[in-house]
Amino acid sequence: MSWKYSSDQLNEKINEIDGGHVIKVLADSKEPPLAPPYFGWFWRTVNWDVPIRLAYHEKEVCFCESNKWGYNTFLISLEDTNRLRGMAETLVDTPNNENRGKIVDFMLSLKPEGFKDKWVEVEQLGGGKMIIKEIEDGVVVRRDEL
Repeated sequence: MSWKYSSDQLNEKINEIDGGHVIKVLADSKEPPLAPPYFGWFWRTVNWDVPIRLAYHEKEVCFCESNKWGYNTFLISLEDTNRLRGMAETLVDTPNNENRGKIVDFMLSLKPEGFKDKWVEVEQLGGGKMIIKEIEDGVVVRRDEL
């Protein structure tokens, strides 16, 4: 398939419309960034040439290249990756809420049926101690005190 942008170029274009670090964007603007939805502080490089892995959490499906929070992830087909890539190319050429909304809706449609919501929470106790909780569908399934 022929693309307007290489995978690296598309990531660079997404970085341009994202505005950089999420804290800076939120501090500088009342509008959310127009980048495709992602879990993290900033857009991380996605390999658009192979099937993409997405993450699910609390009714959101997002890119999550580092997945530091332990969200459940799922691999989408190359066909769906190509469709998503085409939408991303449209978004970087015409960055607006409508084009971003199409990506959000499409990504939500890809969530597998019966997929469990899973994440990790860390609670600081003071004195260098913390509690780490692994949560599935709102229920703590593992709790460690360190």
